[in-house]
Amino acid sequence: MAASADHRSTSRGCGNAGTAGPPACQRCGSCCQVDFSAYVEPADLDRWAAEDRAEILEALARSQPVWAGDRLVSARQGLDLGPCTFLVVEGSTATCTIYPTRPRICRAFVPASSPICRLHRATPHQGEG
Repeated sequence: MAASADHRSTSRGCGNAGTAGPPACQRCGSCCQVDFSAYVEPADLDRWAAEDRAEILEALARSQPVWAGDRLVSARQGLDLGPCTFLVVEGSTATCTIYPTRPRICRAFVPASSPICRLHRATPHQGEG
């Protein structure tokens, strides 16, 4: 079942506006510029199979990610893997088209926790001067 335009428009960012803790996700898509396929865990695959999410499983089968030094490439095509296949950017807002069933690696990402996130530079970090 492919994601519909309606689903994309209602997908949530990873924010937590109004709560203590990390800043709210700005939905810039910076964290999604890395293809998550190399980080999929067996539990993710099992969940997608149980949910009958063939489009996710097929996309993973097509990409066949392998590490080539410091980058991910497709074992099938030999080309660099780009942003996440399930990332949609409209204007300045990024949306995950599989947000409700995104992989654990994406669920665990905390805004501003890594230099890959644009908020990282603007957020004081423990142990920094």
